[in-house]
Amino acid sequence: MNKDYIKPDFSITIEENRSALWQRLRAYLEDELATARERNDRTSNTDTETWIIRGDIKRLKELLNLDREARGDE
Repeated sequence: MNKDYIKPDFSITIEENRSALWQRLRAYLEDELATARERNDRTSNTDTETWIIRGDIKRLKELLNLDREARGDE
């Protein structure tokens, strides 16, 4: 990543956190995270595959944390 990149400040509001869409999206992301963790646990992964999977896991966690403030987990 570019060292000059500044991550935008973005979060889900309390109202958005309660929405059916966010709840469905959160469930989907949690399933994807579980799958990525299972893939990461495989001993047959190459180093490159492991790096890619770990990047996927990081991004999924970032997306799941968009509602951090609405949950009160600042």
